[in-house]
Amino acid sequence: MFLPPSQERSPEPAPIKTSEKTKLTRNLRNWSVYVACFSGGTILAFIPRIIPGAWVFYGIAKISIIGYLIAVKPQDATLESLSLRRLAGLAVMLSTIAGHWDGVLLFLTRPTWTGNTVLPLWIVAIAAILGVIVLIFILLVLWRMADDKSQNPFR
Repeated sequence: MFLPPSQERSPEPAPIKTSEKTKLTRNLRNWSVYVACFSGGTILAFIPRIIPGAWVFYGIAKISIIGYLIAVKPQDATLESLSLRRLAGLAVMLSTIAGHWDGVLLFLTRPTWTGNTVLPLWIVAIAAILGVIVLIFILLVLWRMADDKSQNPFR
């Protein structure tokens, strides 16, 4: 591309090489964030077993944590910080299943009546979970589109 002499190109900075030690440190940090969030969520799941009246606290805490990770956009977010947020959300959601594995197992093996047929509850539960996931995905897409005013086709 031709540039006039008054607009000379500045030299591009050389790409920064990361050492093996830096890569190891980043991977260890990612694992430590995941393990910390998973452990915290699992501990939170055992609070209602110790204190039977704490189910309300447990539900509010889980919804608040997951809602914060999904809804609140961090300031000056980098690709790595967004990846850590997704990892933390995944850990908190998986800790819910891990904390209540016995209840989930009992719940999913019960039969249920759907119309004139008896289906295992795990089939009904998977269909319901997939429906909720699709609805959440649609909600998030519409929510993000509302934030991007220039790209929003519904203006």
